[in-house]
Amino acid sequence: MTRLCNLVDRVVSTLFRKLGREIADRPGYFVIVPILVAALFGSGWQRIRYEDDPEYLFTPTNGRSKVERSIVEGLFPMNSSRNFDLGRITRPGHFGRVIVVPRDGETVLRGEIFDEIDELNMIVQNLTIDYEDRLWRYEDICARRLGGHCFQNDVLDFKARIRRMEHDPNVTMTFPLMETPNRVYFLGGALGGVVTDKNNIIVNCSAANLMYYLDWSTPRAEKMARLWEALFLETVESLNEQFDTISLAMFVSNTLTKELQKNTQSVVPFLSLTLFIMLVFSIVTCMMSDWVTSKPWLGVIGCISSIMGVAAAFGLIMYFNLEFIGINLAAPFLMLGIGMDDSFVLLAAWRRTDAKLSVKERLGETYSEAAVSVTITSLTNFISFWIGAITPFPSVRIFCIYTATAVLFTYIYQVTFFGGCMAISGHCEKKRLHAMFCVPTMPKSLAVNKNCCFRAFCTGGKNEADPDNPLDNKEHSLMVFFRDYMGVFLSKTWVKTMVIICFMVYLAVGIWGCLQVREGLERHKLSRSDSYSVTFYEREDMYFRKYAYRIQVVVNATLDYSDPKVQQQIENMLQQFESSPYVSDSSLTESWLRAFSKFTADSRSSFLLQSYNKSNSHDFLQILDVFSTIRCYMSSNRM
Repeated sequence: MTRLCNLVDRVVSTLFRKLGREIADRPGYFVIVPILVAALFGSGWQRIRYEDDPEYLFTPTNGRSKVERSIVEGLFPMNSSRNFDLGRITRPGHFGRVIVVPRDGETVLRGEIFDEIDELNMIVQNLTIDYEDRLWRYEDICARRLGGHCFQNDVLDFKARIRRMEHDPNVTMTFPLMETPNRVYFLGGALGGVVTDKNNIIVNCSAANLMYYLDWSTPRAEKMARLWEALFLETVESLNEQFDTISLAMFVSNTLTKELQKNTQSVVPFLSLTLFIMLVFSIVTCMMSDWVTSKPWLGVIGCISSIMGVAAAFGLIMYFNLEFIGINLAAPFLMLGIGMDDSFVLLAAWRRTDAKLSVKERLGETYSEAAVSVTITSLTNFISFWIGAITPFPSVRIFCIYTATAVLFTYIYQVTFFGGCMAISGHCEKKRLHAMFCVPTMPKSLAVNKNCCFRAFCTGGKNEADPDNPLDNKEHSLMVFFRDYMGVFLSKTWVKTMVIICFMVYLAVGIWGCLQVREGLERHKLSRSDSYSVTFYEREDMYFRKYAYRIQVVVNATLDYSDPKVQQQIENMLQQFESSPYVSDSSLTESWLRAFSKFTADSRSSFLLQSYNKSNSHDFLQILDVFSTIRCYMSSNRM
């Protein structure tokens, strides 16, 4: 195995030595061709296809939820323009939401509070957008239930009752279900932070939630919904300062998408700042007191090489029509670090070569020594990102594909473009030209009689009459420090012991930290700290977590529901779900079979159905048709 590794090392070193010599002979080709390739591939940016759908990006492509949702939507299609049902939605759709809390922190169930809530509702209902030379209000573009009625906030029906509650302690409201002579209201999604007594009578309520769902059944309807949502945000934000007793937190369907876009845009200024800092750092670290061996321009070129590699890589991928996501903007930061690391390794290897050799020999030795390590590090980075590209999460896959390709191109540009520039710099060094201005210089040993500014900024190279003069042979201070001081310090026994102990402590803390990792995501961390959505997320998490999700169970099989055994099996299944500790209240279960059984057992309907046999499948279907007709009629008339 050792022999094989040595053989590979020798072969790779030999190949890179030949490449270095070839670059030194023809540096122009290795500078101009990469620039042309970067310009060609970089033109792919005109085909950029930006993707910002959070559901697509952050959920697995083969996730079970997507398969089951397609089944539900195929069996129970819902059209938001005619049969919208909030309890059966499988997609967020388009909507506007407002969470209202009293400014004084007291209960929301007060007349003065509901007066302003009602005023807020009227303002939102009257919001008007201009589309296709026509004015559209909420009632024109709202999601409609059976019967053609807009989705309404049922809690507003209790405004008069709340007024009476302030003066009559016998007038109460129950939670989460509120039963009236006409219907039963579910208030779990409308009222939040609710405190009840043992009889489920509301004692205190901290927040109210208003929802405005829009029609999204057609592309045209979606466009109008987007316009209305934008107007909704603008209006509610302005109203927040106008109301005296209530505070508002708003949210729309594309809030998360917009916030992710803002996060992406906020990175761009930091990219410029990072590039500036990296340029300054590279120039400073590549400079020496000798202005012939100093390489400030190579520090700049190292950054440019990384940028060209990223631009070419991204452009090439865009030609293959792969989506571009905001997190890809992190790749240039990574590539600057990787690319500059390669540049420093090559420069360090160059400085270790004998200055008496020709540029061809020096660059060959540089590549023989440094290019192997550069190749190995780039190869490991490339493989690591490509492994990430096989994950089922599109956001991770897209980022890894872009970054892996960028790693490859950055490596190629460091070996070719940066190598060509280093060869040109080597020829300038051989001619004793100034590293910054490419003009002839004077060795320090011959400039002892010159002024201090001339000796500091205009001298360099070796005196051919006295090549071993110590004034002309100063090494790089950092290399001297690590070789003569840091290396000696680390070789001491007690230092090595302390390093091992520190590493073991670091490893133990790291393992402990990994064991403390908990799965989950705090939504407000996806938004900027100054975003309106942060307040909404905080209020929703504080007041509306108990009844946050509606679980749908679909029996995707052909069953004979007229069979009492099948009915009992369905009932047993429902009871098993209801017994789960994650189900907040089993009384909230909606089952058509339970409602059907209650309907047939009712004395008022049993008289009409006495000629039917519920155990007969034909009669069962006829009774079910009557039941469905009555339910639809009652549902459309209670609006």
